[in-house]
Amino acid sequence: MRVVAAIAREEPWSVRSRLLAYAAYAQRAGIETVVMPLTSTGIEGFLSQDAFAPAPDGAITDIAAFRPGRDDLVVFSSPSVHHIVTARYGPLTPRFLHLIQSATVASTEGKGAYGYRLLAKPMKRIALDETFARRIALIGGAVEMDVIAPAFALDPFVSRPQRHEIFAAAVHAADADTAARTLDQLNAQGAEISVRIIEATTTPDARAAAYAASTVALIDPRYDEGLSQPAFEAVAAGCALIMPACEALTTLPPGVAPLKTVPMDSAVLLGDAINSIRREESALLNARISGQAALLAHVRGAKENARVTDTLTSAMAVA
Repeated sequence: MRVVAAIAREEPWSVRSRLLAYAAYAQRAGIETVVMPLTSTGIEGFLSQDAFAPAPDGAITDIAAFRPGRDDLVVFSSPSVHHIVTARYGPLTPRFLHLIQSATVASTEGKGAYGYRLLAKPMKRIALDETFARRIALIGGAVEMDVIAPAFALDPFVSRPQRHEIFAAAVHAADADTAARTLDQLNAQGAEISVRIIEATTTPDARAAAYAASTVALIDPRYDEGLSQPAFEAVAAGCALIMPACEALTTLPPGVAPLKTVPMDSAVLLGDAINSIRREESALLNARISGQAALLAHVRGAKENARVTDTLTSAMAVA
């Protein structure tokens, strides 16, 4: 028996992180594990294992080189991945574990409502937040799933000195592009904002350093991104947070919230929010964000490993 983590290029960065974490937990439990990107080209541009913690050891096997096994358990997130993997396995029928990272999987719109129809298929499911499970139940009815909160490796991000001599903004390149476009516009107008771009393959230590040296993090999740790991990391490192009004807001822990919330894809209102924070007195701004950073320093979700391992083991035992 083996666990296969199937990962699509178009999936949110936070989802890739959880899929690799699940593969790492399976490997630590002594289960043979394969990481399978659904592409044969450019893998290193979006799936460097050095960017994720925890991550499994061993080489990545792209879908062209992958050899399906009869007793595989395929862990996936995007409904389209299920469709592609099923075709790759052909006459074999693997077991599946669906990692649900957004309530949008229950949508009846687009792509033949494949995500909604997938809810009727028998398989193990894990939702990353209770709100996702409740919203899915409103649309899809009683769908059995475990709810397992993620355990982010925040230790590199906490207790770092604040260096806000200049106004600096951090942007995660794996997010949507509204934030980067807005900063370009502001700087073209003479704002002189220092911009730190965090790539999809940036290591945790390098991300921590970028956030710690920034005044604000412009987190820009996509509409189907129910969980934003960059938001947790940025706040833990002491950044003020600006986010759109989106599903990812619901997964932030109590006491942690953006200093500014804007509509999605609104460069004008995002620019206004950035300028509003720039005008704040630095001592007051640091006081506001240091409390949130202290809260996240204690968010560990230590039970994720054990609970995910139990669920994987249970799914593999199903005949």
